[in-house]
Amino acid sequence: AVTMPTAVAGRTVHLILTHRWYDEIAAGRKLVEYRANTPRWRGRLVFPPVGRLVFHRGYTATTLARDVRSIDRGPCPYPGWETEYIRVHFEVPNE
Repeated sequence: AVTMPTAVAGRTVHLILTHRWYDEIAAGRKLVEYRANTPRWRGRLVFPPVGRLVFHRGYTATTLARDVRSIDRGPCPYPGWETEYIRVHFEVPNE
């Protein structure tokens, strides 16, 4: 895996997720967001680095925010996602 700049303080990016992935993040079981390693996603997430993600549960008003810990590139563990992805690792807030 290639490590990219760590996002300590940066922009906020909003991402629309299906209910399944939103619920996994809300439950604390998903701590990495995967996006295709394309010019579009590199421009939104890597250069300049994003510091905070706001996840939307589909196109509803339900959201949650997570601070980004690091950004790198590498494989995705989910079946059917075989190429290299941008991986955005985020923190679980202390609740």
